Amino acid sequence: MRQKKYTICWVHGSIYNTETETGEGTLEHLAKKFSEHHDENKYSSYFLRGLADKRNDQSMTTVDWIIIDGDGSLKDPHSAPDPNQVHEILKKSKINHFLYPSYSNSEGKIRWRVVIPASNLTLKNWKNGVDHITHIIQSGGAQIRPVKENYTLSQAWFITGPLDEQYRYKSLIYNKNKNDYSWDGLKYTISGTKISKGRKSKKTHSRPQENISKKQAKRNIEYGIDLHPSVLSLARKGYSKEKIIGLIEDGATLAVRGEKRFESLIGTEIDDIFKWFLATDSDKPKTQKQFELLSINDLLTDIKETDWLIEGILENNALSVVFGEPGSYKSFLAIDWGLCVATGTPWLERQVDSGLVIFIIGEGQNGLRKRVQAWEKEKNVSLGKAPVVFSSIPAQILDEKSAKLVAAEINKSIKVHGKPKLLILDTLARNFGDGDENSTKDMTKFISMLDKHIGSDFTRIIIHHTGLSDKKRARGSSVLRAAADSEYMMTKAGIGVKLECTKMKDEEPFSSISLRTKLVTVNELASSLVLERSEILLALQKQKPIDEMRVTIRSAGKIKVAELLKQTERFGYKNVSSCDTNIKKMMKNTKEFSYTKNNTAIKVKK
Repeated sequence: MRQKKYTICWVHGSIYNTETETGEGTLEHLAKKFSEHHDENKYSSYFLRGLADKRNDQSMTTVDWIIIDGDGSLKDPHSAPDPNQVHEILKKSKINHFLYPSYSNSEGKIRWRVVIPASNLTLKNWKNGVDHITHIIQSGGAQIRPVKENYTLSQAWFITGPLDEQYRYKSLIYNKNKNDYSWDGLKYTISGTKISKGRKSKKTHSRPQENISKKQAKRNIEYGIDLHPSVLSLARKGYSKEKIIGLIEDGATLAVRGEKRFESLIGTEIDDIFKWFLATDSDKPKTQKQFELLSINDLLTDIKETDWLIEGILENNALSVVFGEPGSYKSFLAIDWGLCVATGTPWLERQVDSGLVIFIIGEGQNGLRKRVQAWEKEKNVSLGKAPVVFSSIPAQILDEKSAKLVAAEINKSIKVHGKPKLLILDTLARNFGDGDENSTKDMTKFISMLDKHIGSDFTRIIIHHTGLSDKKRARGSSVLRAAADSEYMMTKAGIGVKLECTKMKDEEPFSSISLRTKLVTVNELASSLVLERSEILLALQKQKPIDEMRVTIRSAGKIKVAELLKQTERFGYKNVSSCDTNIKKMMKNTKEFSYTKNNTAIKVKK
């Protein structure tokens, strides 16, 4: 009897190559080809479960194969079912198939795949077929894991063999020509032979999620499992390649998967994953959510904890406004926040979610350079390779042509640094365009243009000024505050500045934070200011004009009299001696300043 030939979609080269070609062969021919291929480079030829012009879900036109990945657990490499057992289970069910040994970087780890011709499946029902085959194998006593790859439409299936010789074997094949698997949507059938009538059989597994959450992806990398989908998931969520490599180096991949797997992952593999991601995902057009009505169950199934960009201060994917009078150091705060996010540097000991930061600057390019250099010197953090970019001129957001140019430049940066985490627009007035800030119509259009062209899947901070008459609110239309997820006010406060959260949509606003400026010499010709926490200012701001007030300093030993010297002189105190004694008492608007030294009270008069 003439053997049936099957069509198969090949890709040659590496995971980065997505150009496909179509071939054909009998089941025996394909099984022989797969079992004899022992290229130790995982990034060689691979095949797809159906036909496509390019390797991505959108290009897939057919589903011709069900592929089940057999894999032992990391704790017990021998926990994968014996391929001979799976072969006998499928053979008993009269399902055409073949099994072949698959790639593993871990010595002594069993891996195999079963390939089942299923040309009657469609793009809508093929996952039901995967569920059913998994159920048949598990019901036969072989406990395979329903891994994510089994349910990924355009999954790349490499045909490299295992590195360990003892786990190489000839393909196990069963072929009865006309018994190809099919699924009719009502019951499990194989070539018209009913396997179960009526309702579908209960499954002994749950289908893996289509998308891996950031928390799960980081946990996978920590334990050295599901590395490729986890790396890709974090790339899609804006993690830079350098940050992901850092997670891998801190995790268990080296211990669990071995040195060869570890070096390959942080080398060519992660490069290829990012190349593929940038060549596909980052170029996809932004799609608007479709209107739909959700049931209460649907609404409550996806409740997530707050995703912080700066812990307790600024949320991810938020529209935020920072406003204040001229000279209230709004831009200095924006630089501090932005550079902390770009470098992963904690802000006032609060953790940040690092990634690409974009500054769209409206004024003071020379001043900006000095401020950035001062921050770098003061924090002792190199900005040489940090994912941060600055605009050369202001943007005109209300102008569609200008907004599109900004979007195009952002996309260029995305291809280099990954998805943005933060965009800072400084100031609204200089980047607004030809419109009126007081106009509801113009402000509504401004926000709409931001969402449409610049994006809304990362945090955007708008630096703005206070009103002329009311210093407690931002200038212009109230539409901006209504649209903002969070709002912050910067006000001068004696010797420093106070940061207050005036709006936090879904969280309790944090308590006000007292900051002060510190002069940093950049070079012989230039200097600039940086912001830092002021425990002294915080204590002084809380004092009332009474004769004496005792203040307990939060961190004993950190605040010295010498550190207080410059600050107290601005309140009229003179001749405060420089010593290492911790401050025990402070007073404001009183006749004396008191502190203790060697258990002796010392008073300095105004």
